[in-house]
Amino acid sequence: MTTCLLGAGLAEPVTATIDRYRMVAGSAPVLLAFSGGADSTALALVLVDLGYPVVLGHVDHGMRAESAADADHCRRVARRLGVQILCRRVTVDPPSQAEARRVRYLALEEMAAECGAERIATGHTRDDQAETVLLRLRRGGYGLGIPPIRSNVIRPLIEVSRSQTERACREAGVEFLNDPSNQNARYRRVAVRFELARAGSGEVNRLLRVGEKAAQAAAEVALSVDAAWARLVEAGEERLRISRAGLVGLDPQVARQLLHRAGKYFNLELSGRLIKAVLLKVPARTGARLDLPEGFSVWSEPHAVVIGRWPEAGRLGEYEIPVGSRAQLPDWGIEFTFEPVSADTKIHSSATSEVVDSRAVGSSVVVRQWRPGDRFKPLGGPGTKKLQDFFVDAKVPRSERGAVPIVTAGERIVWVAGYRLDDGARVTGRSTAAVRLSVNTIHHEPSAR
Repeated sequence: MTTCLLGAGLAEPVTATIDRYRMVAGSAPVLLAFSGGADSTALALVLVDLGYPVVLGHVDHGMRAESAADADHCRRVARRLGVQILCRRVTVDPPSQAEARRVRYLALEEMAAECGAERIATGHTRDDQAETVLLRLRRGGYGLGIPPIRSNVIRPLIEVSRSQTERACREAGVEFLNDPSNQNARYRRVAVRFELARAGSGEVNRLLRVGEKAAQAAAEVALSVDAAWARLVEAGEERLRISRAGLVGLDPQVARQLLHRAGKYFNLELSGRLIKAVLLKVPARTGARLDLPEGFSVWSEPHAVVIGRWPEAGRLGEYEIPVGSRAQLPDWGIEFTFEPVSADTKIHSSATSEVVDSRAVGSSVVVRQWRPGDRFKPLGGPGTKKLQDFFVDAKVPRSERGAVPIVTAGERIVWVAGYRLDDGARVTGRSTAAVRLSVNTIHHEPSAR
């Protein structure tokens, strides 16, 4: 193996960064994301010099005619350093930098698993850090930079400049590649890179200080998010329930990050725009709902904001039940009783039973699900009301409305079972006959063994 002593100019800051953030532990190899450029080449040189077990991982995106030659160059560097190299050819569709990054990291994860690496090292430098801060500031977000370590990805060069990595390669006598896309100013990052090069080191240092302050603020927000998650979130296998009042009372930045984490719970990447829409629309009104990616939804119940797959109500049967009957409705899971009683029967209204004027129902009633456009006159109310609005006021979760039995006579709603009688169906002093409507849950007896 060829030894390429880089000296304290690069080895010392890299060692300090690795130690400060505890980037490497144990004897497992480090997979180095190796493009063959100056940054990843310098990182390979210094990690080998420092005695770390290194495997190079090269991803060929196939987006340039020179990509095969680039892969050959990377293999030559690996031979010179005496280290193993793994190469992957990937398909980038659609051909964009964002998609290239996505498939690159997937390939790196696969290579890390193949060689037993617990860490993936990338060649991001302090120049990349400053560029990222400026890009995020211009998008209107926090001036956050690139974290030195995130999950299993480490960045040992994050406190080293790009000029240092190029100088290290030249001093070691190792050639490095220059990707022509790094000179194409139509890419926002490249345009920012040129801008910072013109501005000089003072502007880079200023942005790095901004990034440090933003990182401190973000760390404080993260602690608040941790506390809010423990206090407000009930996590189940299929749903997350977040205290509605608690969510409304959070600092806006903490609320946004809490929802971002809630999305991650289901492997959803929620955009800032979508999170803003959720916070604006969902907690404000019971029954409000927004669609999320991958078939998920977020909706508001009386006391919780819920994230999960929207429980579309199944299609339940429609049943006509004649007076004097007791009928089981198996798909509803209920037994419905429609029996005549004396008009002077003492009325004991409850969620499961109502006495109504016989003239309001006639000889039969129909039990069905609610329909858009349904209206009735809630007992004690000032006038008619859309059933949908009644559900909202009564804080009936949208997911449960399809299972509320709606009792009708002709086109008229007589009873929203479990909630409210229609005012015109009540027994009065002029009533000459009455009937009792009752709904009871069917209890199945366990079978004998």
